Order: sequence, then C-alpha cells, then structure tokens
Amino acid sequence: MKVIAVIGCGRISELHIKAAIDCGLEFVGLCDKIREKALGRRTLLENPDGVEVYTDFIKLLDEKKPELVAVTTDSGCHAKVAIECIKRGIHTIIEKPIALSIEDAREIV
Repeated sequence: MKVIAVIGCGRISELHIKAAIDCGLEFVGLCDKIREKALGRRTLLENPDGVEVYTDFIKLLDEKKPELVAVTTDSGCHAKVAIECIKRGIHTIIEKPIALSIEDAREIV
C-alpha cells in the first residue's frame, strides 16, 4: 500500500485528502504550521488515531518517510517543500502554481 503525507492543511488540502482516501492510500502524517489546522483535517480520515500531526515538515519527512506527499501549502512555500521531498526521492504532487519563480520551477523539474 502506498503511504501519503499532506503538507499544508488549508482549504485545498481537503480535496487532496478525499482523493487519497478514494484511492485507498494510507496516511502517515499531516503537517501545517498551525497545528489546529492539521488536527482539523485529521478528522476527515477513517482511522485518524494512527496519523501523526506535525508543524515541521522536515521532521515529518524524516520520521515518516512517506512514499508520496501532496504539497498544499501557501503558494510561496510550494517550491521549498517540493524540493525537499524530491531530494529525498519522494513522489510529489504540487498544488498550483508549482513555484513563484522560474528558477524555483526549474529546480523542481
């Protein structure tokens, strides 16, 4: 089974979480700089008890080692988070825009 983490728990994250559930993915973590947001999104999960909540995405990546990450942070943070995931060999879904600069977009690609 593929394991997923969601980084950024704002409005759009709900759609990513529901899609992952529909695909039968197993959640290992949710992350948001505002802990309460991640806790709120955890209530969408069928088995929320096994899903840890983080405020530090690096800690989530290092501890949980997800196979897939959905990056649903504020647009200005997409590149930073995505590049860290990609460096670790993690499959990465990035909410649009992928970056706010051509340089960051090129680094992601």
